[in-house]
Amino acid sequence: MTIIKNMNTALGSRATWSLDPNPLYPMTFLDLFDVGSDHQTALGCLKPGASQHPHYHAAGADIFLILHGGGELHSGHLGENGQLNGALTVQNLTVGDLYSITPFEVHSLVNTGSSDLVWLNVAPASHGDTDLIEVDAPIGKHGAFPSY
Repeated sequence: MTIIKNMNTALGSRATWSLDPNPLYPMTFLDLFDVGSDHQTALGCLKPGASQHPHYHAAGADIFLILHGGGELHSGHLGENGQLNGALTVQNLTVGDLYSITPFEVHSLVNTGSSDLVWLNVAPASHGDTDLIEVDAPIGKHGAFPSY
């Protein structure tokens, strides 16, 4: 068992934030701890104006808690043909918002604020590499994914 008694300690000068190696995800992350080999727990950060490429995962839920800043969650579902099914939703995110993304739910975070967007993420360990499926999505301000 691992317990982080004071999150500020984990975020202190000893913490090493890493840049995501995939240029479609211009974010940094800090791995807090892994629960066995099945799950990962990490902090993610998008700078103001940055956004993730739309993607989905085939296995397991993605759980997010917004810790700092604000932005938008763009999401939609895939139909049986593997294409986006219906209109995409855009939801504003603020500190304290907790949400879950189900398998095959396309999603993307966009930092629309003036400060860093920071979140806690708990997900299957595979979400970071082997279970990350990128989606080519329509471009637009509302009801579609942002441009990249």
